[in-house]
Amino acid sequence: LEKDYDAIFAKASAGKILTFSTDFQCVESSKCVMGVTGENIIKIEISRAATAASGVEFSQALKLMIGEVN
Repeated sequence: LEKDYDAIFAKASAGKILTFSTDFQCVESSKCVMGVTGENIIKIEISRAATAASGVEFSQALKLMIGEVN
């Protein structure tokens, strides 16, 4: 979906909709707010830049349990 990252993020952020993916490249490029995987261990990361740009907010408790990029 890399070619569609910009369009997906633009539509989702306009509606303040949380975007998440199993493609962590989308999170690292700040086009998805959250990345989730369950391979061997559960890994959850959020993009600080995408979170701010989309207007999505997370509780402090959740932020303590997940990783943040950029």
